[in-house]
Amino acid sequence: IADSGEFMFGIEIIDLVVQELGHALHFLSGIPLVDDHEFIAAVAGGVDTGELLHGADRSRNLDQTVVTGLVAVVVVKLLVAVDVQNLQLQVQLLCNGIRIIGDVPIYVPLDSADVWASPHLFQLDANCRPKRVAGCPPDSFSADGQLWGNPIYNWAAMDKDGYKWWLERIGNALSVYDVVRIDHFRAFASYWEVPADAETAKTGEWKQGPGMKLFKKVFRKFPDAPIIAEDLGVFGEDVVKLLEDTQFPGMKVVQFGFDPDGDSSHMPHNAQRNSVNYVGTHDNNTILGWLWEAGERERRFALDYVGFEGDNWGDGGYYSKSCRKVIETVWRSASETAIIAFQDMCGFGSDARMNIPGVPEKNWRYRTTAETINQMDWQY
Repeated sequence: IADSGEFMFGIEIIDLVVQELGHALHFLSGIPLVDDHEFIAAVAGGVDTGELLHGADRSRNLDQTVVTGLVAVVVVKLLVAVDVQNLQLQVQLLCNGIRIIGDVPIYVPLDSADVWASPHLFQLDANCRPKRVAGCPPDSFSADGQLWGNPIYNWAAMDKDGYKWWLERIGNALSVYDVVRIDHFRAFASYWEVPADAETAKTGEWKQGPGMKLFKKVFRKFPDAPIIAEDLGVFGEDVVKLLEDTQFPGMKVVQFGFDPDGDSSHMPHNAQRNSVNYVGTHDNNTILGWLWEAGERERRFALDYVGFEGDNWGDGGYYSKSCRKVIETVWRSASETAIIAFQDMCGFGSDARMNIPGVPEKNWRYRTTAETINQMDWQY
């Protein structure tokens, strides 16, 4: 693909563009027209753009003449999506034995292209407003649960067309990433459904998901697909059974295991080979941050478990002994794969945390520098 730093288009790339162009034109022909000024004014005025778009007159859909005129724009956008530099990066990573894991979020927003193009695949009323929305029940992260607000899928409609939408979504992810992690996997067994007018997720209830009916279709189209199931959170035997049936590796997070009153499945000594072991995910605190914020009893249990000796557990930095003890304990688990966050390899505190669930502001802002990367203990 790459030669002397210059990208050369191959027939595979051209085929991909042609194939995706067909999907794009089909999709564009179903998008309702909304006046640009109207849309911009709505954004500036704080109006729900989802309501504006869903309320647009669908009789004004793009006709074939307009669609043809958009071909050039679509091609340019597709080339940006393919991203020459991205492909070169992927080749370099592959040559160095590095693979990319990408997420497939369980839900999509109301004002997403997916809902615009296929409203019948979601639980919407006659005005294309959600009847019920997604979330999760109260847990250790939030006493009120998490009210995500995404529209709930119409699983019956998806079942009728053989889950085509999900097959296309997973197929696209597999074409971009080496490994795909399906977020909130438990929702395929059962999901938390909340009335659209609810103020918190407390009033929700569990509903049955598609289960293996969907994944049998996935396996038929993508045999041996490299998929990780994010099976965290509150779940019952239905989720355990679905994980067993799919044989996807689940996730273990050592921070969830540091419970002095039990023998958690997240403890490294309980890990099964077909799993991925994390020190913490994007939703967790850093190791050092967790040690500082944990109660004395939990912290003492964790330090004893990982074999840390001494009283300098609060020392952070690139050579933090307490952080390394936790990391090494995860490495020694039976899990086939271990994932350590960059911030934990650097021994950073909670100020380097990636995300706090249920908090809408100041998340996903962590960035690093070449100087920080160069200061890491690469020999370790």
